[in-house]
Amino acid sequence: MSYEVFGGAAFQPRPTGAVVVELEDGADPQRLTTEAAEAGFAAALGAGAAIGAETGSVVLPDVGVAILEPREKDTSALSSFVQSARSLSGVADSRPEFWVSRADMAVEDDVFDAEVRDWARRGLEILLERLGSADAPGLQRKLRPTTDAIEDDAKATWAIRAVGAVESSATGRGVSVAVLDTGVDLSHPALRHRIADHRSFVPRETIDDGNGHGTHCCGLVAGEEISGAPRFGVAPGADLFVGKVLSNAGHGKERQILQGMEWAIEKGCDVISMSLGRRVSDGEGPASGYRRLFEAAEKSGVLIVAAAGNDSFRPSFVNPVSSPANDPLAMAVGAVDSVLGVARFSNGSVNSAGGGLDIVAPGVSILSAEPHPGRFVRQSGTSMATPIVAGLAALMKELKSGLKGQALRKALADLASGLGDPADYGAGLARAPQD
Repeated sequence: MSYEVFGGAAFQPRPTGAVVVELEDGADPQRLTTEAAEAGFAAALGAGAAIGAETGSVVLPDVGVAILEPREKDTSALSSFVQSARSLSGVADSRPEFWVSRADMAVEDDVFDAEVRDWARRGLEILLERLGSADAPGLQRKLRPTTDAIEDDAKATWAIRAVGAVESSATGRGVSVAVLDTGVDLSHPALRHRIADHRSFVPRETIDDGNGHGTHCCGLVAGEEISGAPRFGVAPGADLFVGKVLSNAGHGKERQILQGMEWAIEKGCDVISMSLGRRVSDGEGPASGYRRLFEAAEKSGVLIVAAAGNDSFRPSFVNPVSSPANDPLAMAVGAVDSVLGVARFSNGSVNSAGGGLDIVAPGVSILSAEPHPGRFVRQSGTSMATPIVAGLAALMKELKSGLKGQALRKALADLASGLGDPADYGAGLARAPQD
């Protein structure tokens, strides 16, 4: 796996020390856990204890996935644990478990004036030149161009206007959307009537959003109109199922993502929105473990919408779609700015071994909910584009109730407005159905 440059340091995706195992069809989970214990892994937790558990192995027998935690925490021996897990009865594949992070940008454009932005960009260009290649992968862009072609007005934000949600007769009523993120502010006036259920999968943390990212994403899916703000929710009639899979610091283990996905599928959600991920290298394919959850979602008629990631610095280089959005069964979402140009940070279809970009939506300076006392804030990233597409899926599902899973995905792609190269824009700008 190739190294990447970030903040002057080289790094690789950070493993947790555990191993993700994918089981063969018909494998016996009990036999697996028995053999795993003999091979040096921690005992498997019960189904109830697994939720939000900090230690111990976790088995999801219904989808054929397990996360095996070594009894002795030694990341230097991780490769041997991966090989050991692969030799267990009924194991089809094994790999390290990684940490996953939210997929937004850390710094807002309006913090910097034009002079500072230009100075910073030139500094990055010089750094890339000194690295020896303008295409050096992985330098995450934290500054974004300011655009003003489409603006917020008293009725709706520019994002809502750009996708045509204002003109749609649908509100998402009767459609359930799961948002797997950092939790939610249950008291937010734009969200408190929309939350149908919630659950935390993060050890020692409640559903309360101490980060703000999850609340922002929930607002973009289904935030109701309230006094003092333009409309920012795409589907204000949809029901939200909120799974906290990232901590208040904005990070989480893959086991939490997998558990959250399983929970949302079991709850019968129509759409799952995931504004999270980890970087992948050129030539790296979709990660095992996720595939079983994506297959279970497709079998249940659930569409999974996931962030493509923000690891590019266009036009110098474009990084591949992140994991888990790079799974072929996911609808990978990129970001555009208010002149409908691809956002500088947005990842694209540059990895032949991984899934490509499917569609784009507004993702630069997007207004939405923020936990009390802020109430509203602007954020940027494919994190923001993803719940907008999830909200559009809810509108489409309300009007065409027979659509589900991959058929719903195709309908969204067919309705999109082409903007340019599919490697940068996928099918184009996601649009709201008008009848």
